[in-house]
Amino acid sequence: MAWERHSLLSYLILFGLLACISACTRPNDKDTSRPLVLWKEKFKEEKHIVLMAPWEQAENAYAELNAGVSSTDEMKLWIGFQIEILDETENDPLKDEIRMSAASDLMDYPDIVRPYVQHLEDGLATNRYKEARVRDWVKFAIERVKARDNMKQP
Repeated sequence: MAWERHSLLSYLILFGLLACISACTRPNDKDTSRPLVLWKEKFKEEKHIVLMAPWEQAENAYAELNAGVSSTDEMKLWIGFQIEILDETENDPLKDEIRMSAASDLMDYPDIVRPYVQHLEDGLATNRYKEARVRDWVKFAIERVKARDNMKQP
C-alpha cells in the first residue's frame, strides 16, 4: 500500500513537471505582435496571388489569408483588400467566387468600410460590380454604414 502511494506520488510529480515544461515552452498568448507581423508578412506575399494567379491558387490563398485575420489592424487591411479585389478582378469571370466573398465581408464591418463608401457608390454608379449578388452586398454594406451614422446623430 505504501509503495502504491509513492508510485502515485511519483506519477503526479512527473505529470506536473511535464505540464510545467509544456506551459513554459508555449508562446505567450498575450504577445499579439508576433502573429500580427506574421499575418502581415503573409498578406504582403500572397496578396498578388489572389489578384493575379489562376482562380484555384487565388481561392486557396484567399481562404488562407481570410482565416488568419485576428485583430482590428488586420481587419482594416483585409477590408481594404476586399475593395481592391472588387476593383482589380472585375474582368476575371473565374474569380467571381472571390468577388462575392469580398463583397460579403464588407457587410459585417461598417465602421471599417466607412472610408470606402464613396468609392463603393462610384463603383455602383459605373456598373463596376457586374454580378447581382456583389451589387446587392455592396449596396447593403453602404446602407449599413449610413444607418450606423444616422444612429450616432442626435
